[in-house]
Amino acid sequence: MKRHLLLLFACILSTVLRAEEITVDGIKYEIDPTEKTATVAKNKYFSGDLVVPSSILYNDETYNVLSIGAWAFDCADVKSAVISDGVKEIAYSAFFGCSNMVSITLPPSITSIGGDAFVNCKKLVTVYITDLEAWLNINFAAQESNPLFHAKDLYLNGEILTDLVIPSNITTIGNYVFTTYSNLTSLAIHEEVTSIGDAAFSGCKNLSALYIPNKVISIGASAFGGCTGLTSLHIGESVKRIGRSAFSGCTGLDLLVVPNSVTWIGASSFYKCSNIKKIYLGKAVTTIDPEAFQYCSSMEDFYSFAEEVPALVNNSAFWMSSIVSATLHVPASLLDSYKQSPYAWTRFGSIVSLTDEETSVKTISIDNNEQTYYSLNGQTFTTPHRGIVIVKSSNGITKKTIVK
Repeated sequence: MKRHLLLLFACILSTVLRAEEITVDGIKYEIDPTEKTATVAKNKYFSGDLVVPSSILYNDETYNVLSIGAWAFDCADVKSAVISDGVKEIAYSAFFGCSNMVSITLPPSITSIGGDAFVNCKKLVTVYITDLEAWLNINFAAQESNPLFHAKDLYLNGEILTDLVIPSNITTIGNYVFTTYSNLTSLAIHEEVTSIGDAAFSGCKNLSALYIPNKVISIGASAFGGCTGLTSLHIGESVKRIGRSAFSGCTGLDLLVVPNSVTWIGASSFYKCSNIKKIYLGKAVTTIDPEAFQYCSSMEDFYSFAEEVPALVNNSAFWMSSIVSATLHVPASLLDSYKQSPYAWTRFGSIVSLTDEETSVKTISIDNNEQTYYSLNGQTFTTPHRGIVIVKSSNGITKKTIVK
């Protein structure tokens, strides 16, 4: 019994030593006397311009401020926030309901921002950063973990960011990194990037052209959803899965080419892509999830090069699209299988065999330094021929298009 009491006393003493709350320069902190670290505690009644320092001095001891704790400024009257370099974490709901905050400065030391960190920060306009690579390495837990969910301006070293070039050291583009950032007008993804995260560029409505390079394997859910200004799309030859709602609401697209590497098209992937007229489906696609092409109301031709009839999870894949007046082009060997399918394939206005010319096409790798035209069977030429071609423009944009 005595031993148990001693252990209990030791635990209580340890807790007391590790959870002391203090106030320095008007901000409450919880300090760890052993590790000499501090976390910004709950400051519900804070008002004014906030500066979170990299360290604080208490009883002649220096404590490094490593994090802003959960609910730290819940509904506080923060006007602006400057977070000093050294702070690594902003916990969940840290600035929840800071409805008067108009700007925030984030240091390169930040590595994670928790869920709902900026919920209802509706007046937030400006985010300031100094290191693009550090920004791309932040682990955002959700869309409203990113202040860009509300803010419209991102300043990198004093200049507003409109043209984004992914740094060479970044090979994975994380979740939510530029979610709803409407000032983004161009995006250059280098050839070593392998994945694009969930909602990474969702709502970037002024992004007009997108080249996804050939080493990208996965495109996350809603990665480019709501990019209404997107008119040119090239999907690289290593993509295996197109995530749920990855390109939903991309109303500017009129042509879609799904490369031969893709095996699975997620639910609502191209939902409400209402301007797409022609779709080319690569040979490896085996599964199309619900609502994948729902509300593709301008569809005229659907070319399926798949080596087997892709499984439709249910009939909603083409619901409210224009397939009843569109033509489905399929390999001659599968023509009867499509016509006898129990699902929505049979609802196309007509089902015909692919021509010999169409079945011979294949996508090729493109040298981004070239300015030329490519046929889909690999031939290069200086002027476009009729049919489907890959066009590399002088401004660096690459796209597949149809020349009539």
